[in-house]
Amino acid sequence: MEKMEKEYLDLLRFNLNGVTNFDENIIKSELDLYLKTKLDDDWENYTSEHDTLSTWKESFYKYPSLNPMYKKLIDDINKLDVKTVCEIGAGSGNILKYVYDNNKNLEVTGVEAYNKHYNQMLENFKSETTIIEPFIDVPANAIRGLAQDIPLMDGSQDLIYTMTVMMHIPYLLAIKAIMELSRVTNKYVVHVERKDGNVVMGNQENSQYNKLHIDYKGIYEHLGFKTLDYHEFPYTEGNGEVYNHIKCIYYLGKKT
Repeated sequence: MEKMEKEYLDLLRFNLNGVTNFDENIIKSELDLYLKTKLDDDWENYTSEHDTLSTWKESFYKYPSLNPMYKKLIDDINKLDVKTVCEIGAGSGNILKYVYDNNKNLEVTGVEAYNKHYNQMLENFKSETTIIEPFIDVPANAIRGLAQDIPLMDGSQDLIYTMTVMMHIPYLLAIKAIMELSRVTNKYVVHVERKDGNVVMGNQENSQYNKLHIDYKGIYEHLGFKTLDYHEFPYTEGNGEVYNHIKCIYYLGKKT
């Protein structure tokens, strides 16, 4: 077995469900299915509530007021010694725009696979697009790419993060994505995600491994990261409503 395959199988055991035995034949067949998703596919099995840029606008938080999940991320980025920041699964680029507006010395990169959201990000990063505040030009590197195959060089980013993205990725692919984030960052990784998952990709609904929950602390420490912050908190919706029954995690790790 190749080194990358062995490492991947080792990482699968870092789930909060306590599953340690995996059928390699099932893994291979499911990965063959999952990895057929390419950037040029029609994404017919992906559903999104965000058909237009305006649907990304939060009703409760009026910029510069921010959802506490976003504020925590931005506060940490500004405290750390970073010059390059990358968001994986950037969507319309709202959060990345907040990150940049709070520190215009940063070089920011947004990676998004879904073509509709990618185009919304390009629209959102123009100051003349007066839909979502702040109305500024964001000189971001906007890239189409999949989380499990990030089109960036090894160690090219000081900090890489996801915000409620990993929770939508099937577990087998999520581990692939974590390996990629670990490869691309040279210092820090941040995840702000639901503790459990709610996968939206239709083909994977019947997978016996689909709903496993990621042990972020365990997996990154195994990959050589030092945990700087790990805590759980209730999910806060864009309308300001707090869902105490939905637990999220905040993970900040440093590569050692």
